Amino acid sequence: MLTPNAIFISYRRSDSNDAAGRIYDRLTAHFGKASIFKDVHSIPYGVDFSAYIQQEVAQCRVLLAVIGPTWLTTERDGQRRLADPQDWVRLEIQTALENPQMTVIPLLVGNARPPAQTDLPDGLRALATLNSAQARPDPDFHGDLTRLVRRLEELVSSGKSGETTATASMGKTAHMPISISERLTLIQTLNGLPMAQFEELAIALDPPPGILPPNIAAQGNRAPALLQWVEGPTGPGLTVLCDLLNLYLQPEGQAGAQRSGAEPTPAGGNPLSASRKGFYERQKAQLEAELAAVESDLESAPRQVDRLRLEKAAERLLEKIDDLNTRLQD
Repeated sequence: MLTPNAIFISYRRSDSNDAAGRIYDRLTAHFGKASIFKDVHSIPYGVDFSAYIQQEVAQCRVLLAVIGPTWLTTERDGQRRLADPQDWVRLEIQTALENPQMTVIPLLVGNARPPAQTDLPDGLRALATLNSAQARPDPDFHGDLTRLVRRLEELVSSGKSGETTATASMGKTAHMPISISERLTLIQTLNGLPMAQFEELAIALDPPPGILPPNIAAQGNRAPALLQWVEGPTGPGLTVLCDLLNLYLQPEGQAGAQRSGAEPTPAGGNPLSASRKGFYERQKAQLEAELAAVESDLESAPRQVDRLRLEKAAERLLEKIDDLNTRLQD
């Protein structure tokens, strides 16, 4: 039985079976199997499959439409499968698009490109207007999935689709557009960070290559680029950004303890504030989930070169986890 706010993975086996399997493994490791629905191919005999699909999709908060290189063009009996109103994939996505309580995220795999409206049947054309996430081949897969997990956390933990807790001092949901004055305030805050803190912030947010101008560029050019990505469909959202900024802008020790409702810090002590400790613990949990996925891939890696690459990735993740453990013990 699915949990409330579950995630539905829609995919076509002939197009993206392997990628969908890896995505499923990563999401179940993070959210649990009861929160992820992947296959409708085991529909009971004698059941109206159209009604069954609508019922299963309606239980979910998010639908991931996994789109691979042949998603648009796959045929059966000389007809494009998406052109069939009874096609399972079409029914899944169309049902979710028609449900105002659901969020649909196109998820591009295998270096696929987003579909154009003109390529889609009437019931799916809204899909082309949605910003896409991506799950690129290794070595980018795990980073892409980490960013996707952050976005899904915001959606499935909310009371309504697309809603999250208010961002610090802004009263905005994580991916809701912000006003010009609010954006300027955020950019000024980012520009005001010491260079070392801005770099640490960028490392923590982990934008994909090419998002930020190079380090030699002025911080005034890098800050708007970082904010634009954070707000976008593959970014972590404003809640995460503001959470991180609060860690840099709020003092540690007694002030942090008072804000969190804890007892004041004794003189001479300087423990982690509750907010920073919570952030480190969340980062550690994400890294551990990513490490588990890498170790799972390592067990089935067919080639020596793949095993070496995955071993190096595991070593890097272990180093980051060890660093966080050190910070949590300080």
